Amino acid sequence: MSPLGKLLFVREHKYDSLFFGLLGGERFRYCFHEAGVSTTETRRKTSRIDELAFEESRSYSLKTEVQLGVRNEWLSTDYDVVFLPIEDGVKRPVHVTYQLHPPPERRKPSKSMWGFTREEDPIGQDDALGSYLLTLDQILADRMAREIASAGQVSWTGPLRLTRDSLDVVGDGRVTTRLFFRDVAKWRIEQGVFALYQRGAEGRPALAVATSDENFFPGLCLFRQLASQ
Repeated sequence: MSPLGKLLFVREHKYDSLFFGLLGGERFRYCFHEAGVSTTETRRKTSRIDELAFEESRSYSLKTEVQLGVRNEWLSTDYDVVFLPIEDGVKRPVHVTYQLHPPPERRKPSKSMWGFTREEDPIGQDDALGSYLLTLDQILADRMAREIASAGQVSWTGPLRLTRDSLDVVGDGRVTTRLFFRDVAKWRIEQGVFALYQRGAEGRPALAVATSDENFFPGLCLFRQLASQ
């Protein structure tokens, strides 16, 4: 058995264009295990394997793009996930990119021409990957929570920082905006953007960040826990 534990599911991607065909083609096999992810990249007659355990991962980023037909039916979804190691230079990032094609019964027309995020429960979602990342979200969120318990704060994504009772925006080494959880009216994710609204000023978001930013979803998991207390 792999040191990463039981194999849960596999995704594959290949390049068979004329250019890559002359070079023997490229094949990528992505294996999602109970305790981490591994990739096998094959070019011509050589292969390279990269592995990253959950305990070695500091964060990840997720980008998705839905391809729709002329009637807004779901044709495919492009996934781009990067798992990042805690120690740069010791372990390589594991890059997963593949295309998901729906079965015929799920190619129904969509109401929107826009892409989606995991929070919007789209018809074009890879359910296995979604469940897998939710598990990783909780692992990384628990690690972030322990840092808050010991240091009082933890970086979320980009300029955002979480404390025991607030969400801070940091710039030039100082807090430029502080939003206490008790003052948050609502938040939502739409078209790949997380928007948070403050009580008394629901007309426009107090802040907005891209859901594709590094560590967004694990931090969102912790944010939801802290904001609900």
